[in-house]
Formats: sequence, structure tokens, C-alpha cells
Amino acid sequence: MVTDGSKKILLVEDEPVVAMMQSRILSNNDYDVTVAHTGEQAIELINMVDNINLILMDIDLGIGMDGTEAAKIILEKEEIPLVFLSSHTEKDIVSKTEGITSYGYIVKDTGETVLLASIKMAFKLFDAKLKEREKERALELSENRYFTLFDNISSGVAIYEAKDSGNDFIFKDVNKASILIDGFDKDKIIGESVIKIRPAIVEFGLLDVFKRVWSTGKPEYFPLKIYKEENLDKYYDNYVYKLPTGEIVAVYNDYTEQKITEDNVKQNEERFYDLFLKHSAVKLLIRANDGSIYDANYAAEKFYGWSREKLKTMKISEINCLDQKHMQEKMQKVIQAKENSFKFSHLLADGSIKDVEVFSNEFFFKGEHLLHSIIHDITDKKGAEMALEGNLEFLNKLFETIPVAVYYKDIEGHYIHVNNAFAEMISLPKEHIINKTIFDVSYQELAIFNSHKDQELIQNKKIQVYQTSYVSSQGKVHDVIVHKASVLNSNNKICGIIGIIFSIEKERL
Repeated sequence: MVTDGSKKILLVEDEPVVAMMQSRILSNNDYDVTVAHTGEQAIELINMVDNINLILMDIDLGIGMDGTEAAKIILEKEEIPLVFLSSHTEKDIVSKTEGITSYGYIVKDTGETVLLASIKMAFKLFDAKLKEREKERALELSENRYFTLFDNISSGVAIYEAKDSGNDFIFKDVNKASILIDGFDKDKIIGESVIKIRPAIVEFGLLDVFKRVWSTGKPEYFPLKIYKEENLDKYYDNYVYKLPTGEIVAVYNDYTEQKITEDNVKQNEERFYDLFLKHSAVKLLIRANDGSIYDANYAAEKFYGWSREKLKTMKISEINCLDQKHMQEKMQKVIQAKENSFKFSHLLADGSIKDVEVFSNEFFFKGEHLLHSIIHDITDKKGAEMALEGNLEFLNKLFETIPVAVYYKDIEGHYIHVNNAFAEMISLPKEHIINKTIFDVSYQELAIFNSHKDQELIQNKKIQVYQTSYVSSQGKVHDVIVHKASVLNSNNKICGIIGIIFSIEKERL
């Protein structure tokens, strides 16, 4: 028997794009894929390519023979699991395929999970068929050889005989693995009703599968599900088929330990997330690949002034005053474990800027590659340092009352602060200026000119002095001299522009 990692699938699909997508899904799940675009080509490849383990066959294959015709020809010569993959759901077409092969019928666009599960089911059906044949040969050669195979299979195997016209089943035999899985005393269950020994089998749904398989003779796979009864709580899957003798066989596995591990991982993730959301420190989860914000906690919502829903639509570059290139460099340092502590200036929803210290660590959460960042507000600390050089409140009042126009922009050109004189000069309320660009508050020609000047300051730390004109929202023209300079953050990086505007003549119409 080949392993999953070495199984080769022949995909027969006439649509190149669909074939490419399906082939990619299969390849990503460790299957070796060969593609045929016609029924004739599929028949040729079966004869040419060695060790094809399964065929995925589309029904409509364009000009030439369709999938059902090709399947009949192939299955007359080769014994191989063949699963139909089609967009048809008509009862007559599905019935037609059932007369050709019993390994499955997958409706297109039902998703990757269904496709892969159906393939695994087909392999299980085929493997079971081979095992059944092996058992038949073993019975012919030696009853002892049969019981050796039966008792040494790793899966639990139980054989049942129908009772009361298929409404109940009695245990005929169980193998060693079954005894280990369920803790049976074999002598006490042989000849007993499965409903008596396993009363929860009805609610579990497996008894209905027994009835159908015994009635129709068609094997069925009963997917993983928890079985609960007194002193028993386990996860089983079951493959049920009927023997030529009329008995039915259930082949099953115990996945309880695996499920417990998965549940523990899930609980740990939930505990982390609950702690993350409710932690008093400001925290962000940032996607390492593009800097988008995966989530923010309640403290971050309060600190930044944006809702969590809004923050999750933003990128960290929209908050951090550092430019995108340097921001990405900092993130790479975290990923490479070179550095995890940084000082930045962060923009808040109200347009104010906070100096922060950020501690970041890389980790994986629910399949996402994230940076876990803890943000500390150090604005007060920096403010205290600035207070040593002067009275901050006095400077703020001076900024608002100074008779010349003064403004501060971020590196994206948004007005972050403007004083009363600037608002008066362009005849707009301050709230209509903040977070806007010059393109929003002035005419196009002046906006383009000033934007070019701003870019020169952002690229180079220097001072600009030049003469220009400003036009207010009411159409009044001011001839002015502009003094501008780059603003540096705590890391000596340019994070904005400050400008002072002096009027050099009276207003003119």
C-alpha cells in the first residue's frame, strides 16, 4: 500500500483554469498530480504512466468521448479507484456514474475540504476492497492466516450478524485492536446485541449505517464523531461494509487523544485571546507580511480613539509617523529577533500625536504570522523633558494667539495642528482643516506647488523660505512669505513639517 505522500492522481479536466486550481489543491496536500484534458488522453496516460493510484474524472470533456465513456474503458483494463468530479447534479447522471464506479461523486465548487475528504474516502474504500480480497484469499488458503491478518490490523474491527430483520446486530467477532480500544471482555460480548453492549449506538447514528449497509450491500464511511455513554467518551470514525456471508464489518479508529490535543490548543488560544482583549496595557496584533492590524484590545480602542472594528481595517503605517519603508525595516528586526523595543510617534483619532515605546514579539496565532505589540504611552515623560526648557502650556497658548499663521503637517501632508491665524487666513473653521490636505482647502495650482515643496522637506532635513499666495475659501488672495522646516521625532527621523506664514501686503480681491 502506498502512503499519502507518494500517491499519484490522474486529474481529467478539459477546462485549463479549473484543472490548474484543482491540481494546485492536490499538490499542496502532497499528492503527485498528472493532468489529462480529454478522455482519449486519459486512456493513453493510464497505459503510459506508472503507479497511478486514483482518477478524478470530469464528465463533460468537450469534443470527443465524455468522462463516463472514458471511465468504462479504463476500468475494464485497470482496477483503480475512480471518482467523478462534475458540476452535474441531475439524478439520472449521478445514477449513471454509480453503475460505473462506487468510489464517489463530487460536485464541483463544494470546496477543498469536501474534495480532499472524498479522495481519502475513495482510497479507504479501495484499500478496504483490497483488504477484503486479501481476506477472501486468506480464507481459501488458511483459516489461521485469516485470523492472523484480522488480529494484527491496527484499526479496531468488529464483525456483526443481523438480528430481527436488521433492526439489531449481534457481535460475531472482534480483533485485538478493538479490545484495546474499547476495553472489551471478548468472551462476554460475543453473541450479545450491539444495542445492549453499546446502548448509545442509536443516538450516535452508527446503527442506522449498519442497517443501510446490511440492506443495500453498499459500504459507507461514518465520519469522526464523539461517542458518549456512561464511563465512555471517545471520538471514533467507522468504515462499514458487508461480507459475502451477509455479515457486516465495522473498521474504526480511536482519535480521542488527537482531539483532546486539538481542543487543548483551541482552549489555550481562547485563553490567550481573552487575556489579550481585557489586558490593561495597550496591545495590537499586527500581520507580519503587510503591517495590517489583525486585532486590537479594549485598551488600544480607548487609547487611540478608534473602535476595534476600525482599527482592524487599518495598517500600522496609518498610526505610526514613521514612513512605510522604515516601518517595514523595524518589523523585520522583530522577525529576525534582532530588536524588539522601539520608540515611535503615534497618531490618534483626534489628530493628536503620542510618543510611545513599543515592545514587539513574533508569534503564530490561528494560522496567522503576527507581531504581538505592547504600547506604552511615554508622552508625559517626554513632556516633562520639554517642560525643563519652557512652559508647555505657555507655548501652546502662544501658538494659538500668535498673529501670524502657523501650521503642522504629518509626512502625508495632513494638517495636524493649525492656529487661529491660519484658519482665519483661509477663512475655514479649524475643524474643517484638521486631517485635510492642502488639496482639500486650496486651489489646484497652489496645492501642487506646496506639495512639491513639502516633499523636498520630507526627503531632506532643511529650512525653506519662499514667496507665494494663499487664496481663502471666500476667494481673497494673500501674498505671503512662507518659512517651513522639517520636524524630527525622538529617533531623529522626519515625522512632519511646520510652517509659518507672514503676510506681505494687504488682502486684495
